[in-house]
Amino acid sequence: MKIFIDSNQFISDFLLKGAPFRYLFHFLSNSGHTLLLSRLVIEEVENKYAAEAQKAQADFLKNHQRLNQLGMDAGVIACHISSPMAFKLEELLRSHLNFIEIVEYAEVPHAEVVQRALTRRKPFDSVGDVGYRDCLLWLSLIQNLTSRASEDDEEVGFISSNWRDFYKPSTEKQSKAAVSGKAKLGGQPGQLEPTSSTPSNDPAVPTGNTGVQFHSDLAHDLKALQQKVLPFDSVAAFVDSTIDKREHVINYEKKFELFEEFIEESGLNLLKRLEGRNAAVVLQWVFSQPTASALTILRSDAETFEGIEDFDIYIAEEVGQNIYVSCGYDLRIVNVTLIVPRIQYEAHRYDIEAASHVWDTTILEDETVEIHLSLRCYFQASFSFDPKAESCEGFSLQTFSVR
Repeated sequence: MKIFIDSNQFISDFLLKGAPFRYLFHFLSNSGHTLLLSRLVIEEVENKYAAEAQKAQADFLKNHQRLNQLGMDAGVIACHISSPMAFKLEELLRSHLNFIEIVEYAEVPHAEVVQRALTRRKPFDSVGDVGYRDCLLWLSLIQNLTSRASEDDEEVGFISSNWRDFYKPSTEKQSKAAVSGKAKLGGQPGQLEPTSSTPSNDPAVPTGNTGVQFHSDLAHDLKALQQKVLPFDSVAAFVDSTIDKREHVINYEKKFELFEEFIEESGLNLLKRLEGRNAAVVLQWVFSQPTASALTILRSDAETFEGIEDFDIYIAEEVGQNIYVSCGYDLRIVNVTLIVPRIQYEAHRYDIEAASHVWDTTILEDETVEIHLSLRCYFQASFSFDPKAESCEGFSLQTFSVR
């Protein structure tokens, strides 16, 4: 799937910190989908940010001056406001996403824009005076999709809150009703199959699942495309109607390294303190029953050289401010050292040294013996992830086995 986002969505959340963008980024990254980013949107959002920053700076200085006039500057630290920082939308988005495709507008034929204005076709208004920017945006998207039609037929989500220029007028706005159900993708190019929450409008008009439909002029442009272009009036509406929030509560790719480091260390800590049932699991797998029952593990140690394999997250869901993660993984090659009483070792020496997982034994001066094993260890566990602190804690083991 590809997602095209209009400027108004970025302008409402310049730093992209809101929950809708968070879920959208996780969905795109986890599923390998692509963000279609218009060059025109980049320029417009960056210009708007600069204007907003300059206005905020001027307002601050004005208010600070007024406080001084009122004699309320006691204890106030005068601070120097530097020029607004450079805001780079593409750079910010690439810090969240791997797959971004820039949609250029420079190649849109000016004659086509003029003809559209003269014939009063959307996104131009009924006079043909207003809509130049939106026309460039729309035609560049159509041009991009047309040029790549032979490559794929991926569905495209079009997200904009500009009802006047893009959508068929409606008394029921999508963003107020998006929570009513998931979108059912399918049907003819450029539309959704009707669901219980989808009005039964003209099937030739591309429509979102809760009533958003492209204006008939724009729907006509989409008829020649192989892709289904699905309209949504906000990022929040797209998230609520399309994304499984339990599945995409985190960006797995960006967190895997952090998670792997934590659960590898937690698994090794368990092996370094083998006791109770976990000690019995190791002994019973490595040795015959009489030997396993006779050995007492006084201490243990462990190290791994190949790290984690087959890391799989079963559940990730928000619990308060943190995220609960349930997972399974294995440590491929782990060297485990068991320290047992020498008297027990001598009584079962033949069985211990004959065990296939034992690669060495060392008799120590304190009348104990080190038994060196090579194992593959399997874990099912859960832990808590704090997204603000970027930290994991609370490792809890569900099952443990060795091979």
